Amino acid sequence: MSAQHLPFTLGDQTFDLAHLDASTFGCKTDFRAADLTIGIRYSNHCYTVGCAEDEEPGERLILDHHGNRRSFDDDRYALSHNLPALLAALPTAKVWQSAQERNYLHFSTALGPAEYRVFFHLRRAAAGAGHDLALFVESAYALEAANPATRGRGQIRFPILARKIYLGEPVRFDNGRNLRRK
Repeated sequence: MSAQHLPFTLGDQTFDLAHLDASTFGCKTDFRAADLTIGIRYSNHCYTVGCAEDEEPGERLILDHHGNRRSFDDDRYALSHNLPALLAALPTAKVWQSAQERNYLHFSTALGPAEYRVFFHLRRAAAGAGHDLALFVESAYALEAANPATRGRGQIRFPILARKIYLGEPVRFDNGRNLRRK
């Protein structure tokens, strides 16, 4: 898979973004012998923050995939190095539906007192993509005082979510009903 994020230079320092190159991982299923193959892509929101209308980010300016102005963020960049391992662990994890119900949320507290939240979309991959499902990481950031109530509207084991999306089945987040297969 080709690189999506070119190195970013700030002053005399270059920040390598190769850890956010497109990649794939496998997820065991209960409906076929082969694992589901999931392709991963990352938004630059994983290492940038939004800019206010009157803010001038200068040499930190990066445009996102919609053309919106963003600013390179050292903290998000440092945390983004954890993303490949966090996503590779999804087949054994639970995820939440985001409060806006547009995407899914996975989080880790292994990085200390902060909660590192990873927001992503998951859908069937386009024909010929070379994988079964496409996972797009929309954003990832740490919250120092994360309120568990803001995690989302219910949880589901990732392999169940992947199966439902692959098969076109409805996904219901009913306060844990999807944690076990019926």
